Amino acid sequence: MTASTRLRIRLFGDLSLTSRGEAVGLATSAAPIIGYLIVHRDRAVPRGELAGALWPERSDMRARRCLSTALWRIKSHAAMHELIDCSHHEMLRVNWRAARWVDTVMFERRASTILRTAPEMLDEVQYRQLRAAVALYRSDLMRSSDQEWAMIERQRLRHLHLDALFHLAHAAEARGDMQGAIGFGRQLSALEPLREDAHRLLMRIYVSSGNRAKAIEQYRICQGELSTELNVDPTAETQALFATIIGDAQPSVAAPEDRRAASLDALSARVRYARRAIAAADLRLVDALTLVQRAQRVADPF
Repeated sequence: MTASTRLRIRLFGDLSLTSRGEAVGLATSAAPIIGYLIVHRDRAVPRGELAGALWPERSDMRARRCLSTALWRIKSHAAMHELIDCSHHEMLRVNWRAARWVDTVMFERRASTILRTAPEMLDEVQYRQLRAAVALYRSDLMRSSDQEWAMIERQRLRHLHLDALFHLAHAAEARGDMQGAIGFGRQLSALEPLREDAHRLLMRIYVSSGNRAKAIEQYRICQGELSTELNVDPTAETQALFATIIGDAQPSVAAPEDRRAASLDALSARVRYARRAIAAADLRLVDALTLVQRAQRVADPF
């Protein structure tokens, strides 16, 4: 396989492959295999583990048979025949000589490295690289997959993306690029409206830009999101910042002990509401999985 025929793989959004600039058609069973092996790229994956992760509703024998068929289809594809290393019969991994470029790998390498440096200390090269990393994140990882391994990795990379946006907003502010800082802050707030540090960041940037009215509006947005979704007020830190912005010399929570107590109360309330939401979601998921398993048993009685 020459360098020009190596694959470019995207996992953000729906998994897709291109070779020589042309899209590579994927069998339905191929995408999760490729995705799983890339997600677990730090080790060789046993066939039994992969079969169990991708076909959990089937017996071990049938799951392994499904895996063998799917691997045969990948191996039979002219553009993908070298992508999976099966040289050790029971162990599988990605052949990185065939995978030329993977968006999630590039994103994570750039972002995780640069996030170790304080945002105000980023040089021009690091700043550009972090912006390029964020641009790779077109959508959540393998958004059509509802398998547990994909959902876990999806959340991990999503949080890394949010942290990168927060870092970029701080870095832009430190550079005096207030419009850039506002842009990154608004992206972050739109993706995670319950993240108060993003709202506080925008409030400070608006004030620094001379737009006190927008800072007050941002506080109201934060207040509304928390009230609607969690039925709680903003934390003491956010309230204190708002009091400073509106010129209140006597913030509603003044003593450090009171601020800590209020923060703990707010966190406790959020935990309670989050637990209720998770419990309700779990019940809906169990119901959905039960229906799916019933349908699969009817379609595949053996």
